[in-house]
Amino acid sequence: MPRPRGEVPAEQLRELRRARTASDRAQARLREAVVAAIEAGGSYTAVAEAAGLAKSTVQLWAKD
Repeated sequence: MPRPRGEVPAEQLRELRRARTASDRAQARLREAVVAAIEAGGSYTAVAEAAGLAKSTVQLWAKD
């Protein structure tokens, strides 16, 4: 029988927080890699395609 809806159980809450932290770290690494690729001479289009991002995202990250 399914549990009634309500608060997230503690174990799942911990897992969600761990996953979010890992996601934030991965996002930061991706951003660093994008900036490095642009600085190394990659075009916005080529870097965006390689990273699976929109060209506008790559351009924004490169300007920051």
